[in-house]
Amino acid sequence: MNGSTPTSTDESRGAGPAAGMLSNGNAHPWFSTNPQSWTPAPYPATPPYSLVPSDLNTDHNTDPHVQTAAGSAEIIPNGPNVNTVEVDPIRHDISNSSFRSPQPASPPISQPPATVESPESAALAKINAILNRCLLTTRRLVDMFFAEIHPYWAILHAPTFQVLDTPSVLIGSMVMLASWLENGAEHRELAPVLFEEVNQIRMDLHPPLHMLQAIVFYIVYATCSLTEDGMVARALNLTGLLISTCRYLGIFNGQYSCHEMGGTACDCPFVAWRIQEQLNRLAFASLRIDAYLSVLLDHPPSVRYQELCIPLPKSRALWAAASEDERRKLQWNEPAGREKALFSFFMRDALDDHRIGNLPYCLTDIDYHLSICAIQAPLWEAAREAHSSMSDELVQEADPTKPIRHTNPHLTLWRDKQKQDFDVREQYFSGALCGDKGQNSSSNLLAPLTITLMYMSTLKTYAPLNLLRVSGHYYKSRPGASMPTRRRRAHLRQWITSGCPRSALWNAAQICRVFSVESSRSSSPSAFAQSRAHLQLNPLLISGVLTSAVVACSYARHTRMCEGCTPAAHIHHGHSSSPSSPPAGTGTGTGRGTAASATTATTSMKTVDLFNIAPDDPALERWTLYDDGVPYWGGEGAGEKKIPVCKCRLTDIAAWFREAFARDEKAEMEFVLFLAELSREA
Repeated sequence: MNGSTPTSTDESRGAGPAAGMLSNGNAHPWFSTNPQSWTPAPYPATPPYSLVPSDLNTDHNTDPHVQTAAGSAEIIPNGPNVNTVEVDPIRHDISNSSFRSPQPASPPISQPPATVESPESAALAKINAILNRCLLTTRRLVDMFFAEIHPYWAILHAPTFQVLDTPSVLIGSMVMLASWLENGAEHRELAPVLFEEVNQIRMDLHPPLHMLQAIVFYIVYATCSLTEDGMVARALNLTGLLISTCRYLGIFNGQYSCHEMGGTACDCPFVAWRIQEQLNRLAFASLRIDAYLSVLLDHPPSVRYQELCIPLPKSRALWAAASEDERRKLQWNEPAGREKALFSFFMRDALDDHRIGNLPYCLTDIDYHLSICAIQAPLWEAAREAHSSMSDELVQEADPTKPIRHTNPHLTLWRDKQKQDFDVREQYFSGALCGDKGQNSSSNLLAPLTITLMYMSTLKTYAPLNLLRVSGHYYKSRPGASMPTRRRRAHLRQWITSGCPRSALWNAAQICRVFSVESSRSSSPSAFAQSRAHLQLNPLLISGVLTSAVVACSYARHTRMCEGCTPAAHIHHGHSSSPSSPPAGTGTGTGRGTAASATTATTSMKTVDLFNIAPDDPALERWTLYDDGVPYWGGEGAGEKKIPVCKCRLTDIAAWFREAFARDEKAEMEFVLFLAELSREA
């Protein structure tokens, strides 16, 4: 083709006239016909990874040529799921990584030890310096990570995890999370340099697996620390990069497998199985992170369950297999239907309202949790449609409950199917899941997070939070998101007169009940570690309590539920009262000097115990539909008094939330700002 013009045959194949254009007589065509030249060259700024499978846990010895930091200290992981090994002080050079970028296969090339530090290794040098400063602390934090954090984010294969073979960026992210959990100082040093290192994913179209896993841990850290300066931007930035990378590589649809990584180590079935499961768990971790940030920041979710064409995660017992023989034995206990079902098809079957009977799958707690994460997209759309109906620009005012009715399959159907298999909610609140004796606690660690996500998602569909917050404050997000309307009071009255406020109030009570349960358990020395993880590794809990405070105080501020508030209370609500006694433990309170008369007056009305009434109780349905009864707040803890949710007890309700925010100063300040806005409306 040198110097020749394209033939007619070339044009008929779609090459076009430009395919044979040459810049000069010695140049080559811009599209070479030699397939060997199609292999893209690596980026100059990214050093090549060793040509072994991109697996965190491949069993091989380290390169003796890799330099390590001076010293005689040894890291000996002694956690329950970590093999005991003796290693030199940590010095994980990127050229010694057990991961490899999945570039097209090429002949192995011997890489000499790096003697010149590349520009991007400056962050790695800082990470190594922090990790090697106190090797005993690093060892302890790695063990703590596997003991307390790994059960919630099990994207690593703990039985074959080797610290010596793990790149420092992944070790640093694990140490950072563990240090944050125990309120140490290491995470503040590691956070900025780790962000600098993981942010290099922008420059690599084929990042190694350990880098993607480190990004997941960093996003978890950022999501749990959104009140810190810059964490919102970091979480959103890295989440977008993680999701787009998983889509590009085909991790979401199962097209990217360990067999594409090349090398001889993938010939081992156990290694291949281990890598593939890590990729699948990475995809589900991306789904969870995306759902959490959507709920916290009111952003539309990016991941759809239809694109997750991968099997459900392996059970905890099977994922703990340490060898091929053990895996084969445990594999017989895995249900065949669960092993073959793809997540996208599983969700389609779960949301089918015409299905009769239970789902033909053996489901675990993580399966239920992932399903609630998967339905966040339609719930967010329904919430936006319901709240946008309060805009001034609409020609005809719409019913805010209409978009919510379209999401009933997502709100109720899956919850009912979950109850048929195992009523997690009832077992959790009864103490059977997280008791001090630990019955069933290991298999239901995500129960508090699942319940919080379920009720917080429902709460946001029923409550126009932008309308309730005058200044548009958003906890852990930027302010200025208030509803663009000049008829705020009119729209608020429209919402109050519908059944949405009562449904929102009951969902808010369930979130606060989870908080009360976890707070009371944190005082028990035997369950301190588990309760600490439940509280701190649940990024939705404090935000959910703050959202519940907005709903509960707004409901009480605009509602007169007892005769003590005004003589026209019964005329306002338009229902007949029936004799009934208030729940046990009702207090007199100190709200506005009328609490005693209010409590006496409510004895002639039906009572609705928001914290303890069952979701299928007919009394709850009558109250949400017809406002038949007086709702009572609190009473979950021992000796805690129940408070009627009415205007005369607003001070007591606010005091309940102020006590709940005693451990979080920023949440308390946000609540104080909301109360100031609420008082100016009087």
